[in-house]
Amino acid sequence: HDMMGGTGVSFSNTFYVNGLNPALMAKDRVINGLKYVAFNVSGSGYFRNLEQGTSLGQDFGLNLSNLSMAFPVARQWTIGVNFRPYSIVDNENFTRRSFSGSSSISSYTFTDNGGVSKVGLTNSFNIARGLYAGVEAQYFFGNIVRDTTSMFVTSIRQYNRYTGRSSLKGASLKGGLAYQQKLNKKWKANVGATYQLGTDLKGEYLHVHQLLMDGTNGIAPTGSPDTLALHDFSTSIPSRYKLGISLEKTFNWIFAAEYGFTNWEGISKPFDARAAQTLRNSKEFNFGIE
Repeated sequence: HDMMGGTGVSFSNTFYVNGLNPALMAKDRVINGLKYVAFNVSGSGYFRNLEQGTSLGQDFGLNLSNLSMAFPVARQWTIGVNFRPYSIVDNENFTRRSFSGSSSISSYTFTDNGGVSKVGLTNSFNIARGLYAGVEAQYFFGNIVRDTTSMFVTSIRQYNRYTGRSSLKGASLKGGLAYQQKLNKKWKANVGATYQLGTDLKGEYLHVHQLLMDGTNGIAPTGSPDTLALHDFSTSIPSRYKLGISLEKTFNWIFAAEYGFTNWEGISKPFDARAAQTLRNSKEFNFGIE
């Protein structure tokens, strides 16, 4: 529910699939005996102007951010499926250096891309009047590629390319609870909570090297790539909880406030060991009005 400042742990409605709290998928799916199926698709994009000193650059990107569907099985039981990116890696850095007293030039390009996606299967239940519970079974998968290319220019151009690819997959669970209390004929108070289990993603790491040179038809490899390393690899994703409250006037107003905590310091296997020294637990406050 990003349009409300990232809130959505304590409230929901018939018209969209709540992807933040698995308990709320069952809310208002059956009204007056009619079953309501919801199908949501959304994307996100950005356009950025980058400036550092006299250097200018532009960056643009688009990505699917949510594909989800919820359908009631019975009056008090709803099943949902969703697909969305869990993390996205997309950056590039370039450095260039000239050698004193020589026309030779060296440059280095560092590129990271890829990411991890998540598929979820949710079971949500209305277990008592105003009380909802749910659990989402999650499967993570993806590839992250780190590419370092160095170029040395003399009378010809030579390129050394080192590419590391991490293939990852794993499973986890996310649970949620929500409660709605009617205050009067028009207003309701909502509370909600979720907990995401931390887990390890496992796979393999492949590291290869290739030498390339300028040719008549452009840049071409001089031979087959060399495999420098191929071994099992794993990394951790953190546990996380979120708490929320909201005041709702049905189909008119919602005022929401939420607090979230992510346990980055508790992960045992950071993706980049160099970053382990700087990882800190994160806290967030979200506020929204609809």
